Amino acid sequence: MGAWGTKTFETDVALDWLGDLEATDDADAFLEESLTPSMADDSLEADLAQHVVCAAEVVAAILGAPSAGLHSEVVTWVEAHSDLDVEPLAEQAVHALRLVLRESELNDLWAESEKHDEWRAPVVKLRKRLKEFADLG
Repeated sequence: MGAWGTKTFETDVALDWLGDLEATDDADAFLEESLTPSMADDSLEADLAQHVVCAAEVVAAILGAPSAGLHSEVVTWVEAHSDLDVEPLAEQAVHALRLVLRESELNDLWAESEKHDEWRAPVVKLRKRLKEFADLG
């Protein structure tokens, strides 16, 4: 999996995603695409699930509800892009994170480790924070 920790940006996939975010000319479209993963065989592939969590973290941070200990490069990027209107993506992030937590290869991989709860709990909290901004009515 290329992970050295349980935080969102402690994987090779997440850092590659962050590099792509930093390089894009259309951050809105990039975030929306990351939050719209396609599923194969009734399960969300691990890398796509990681992209969902990364994008959700960025959306939450822009909305003023960042995770504690967010990667410094993400904080810097968010500060430079705080004017993005990502509130419409909150609902999408909530639904995509549900897939990550229930129907993803990423969740399954973490479930095989002793650190599943350490990985899962912050993702659940992230989803709850984003629900405050989502129009789920």
